Amino acid sequence: MELRAGQRTNERDLPSGPAAPSNGASPAARLRFPKEMRLRKRAEFDAVFAAKHSVADAHLIVYAMPNGRDRSRIGFVVSRRHGGAVARNRYKRVLREAYRLAQPAAPRGYDFVALPKQGAEARLATLEPSLTALLRRAARKAGEDQRLQTTDGK
Repeated sequence: MELRAGQRTNERDLPSGPAAPSNGASPAARLRFPKEMRLRKRAEFDAVFAAKHSVADAHLIVYAMPNGRDRSRIGFVVSRRHGGAVARNRYKRVLREAYRLAQPAAPRGYDFVALPKQGAEARLATLEPSLTALLRRAARKAGEDQRLQTTDGK
């Protein structure tokens, strides 16, 4: 079955049987990014920003906050300074893919918000390692501050 550019498929149109790609084809193919792993409401984003635990490098700024859950969630903010709607949506697509690939190495139990820096390119090859490293650093920073607050409060 051959698809033209822009043509959509249904599951029933995809090959099945021995010629079909298996679910165990590659680890990256099994990673998902469902809605439960995303920050979607403004209040969720505001809470992460209010926690004021941020780390940055040349490409991204990542804010973090412990969420008390067994999995982490992430949201992306791309401002109009990065271009029109097409450019901003590309940044978000690339950041979603970078997070999807970084999930095995990402710390659990945190809410994250990632913002690209002005002038950073929307390239997976640069954003994925940057995001992976920043998620760890942000979680460590947020976790240390939480431990300090609980010991001071006694």
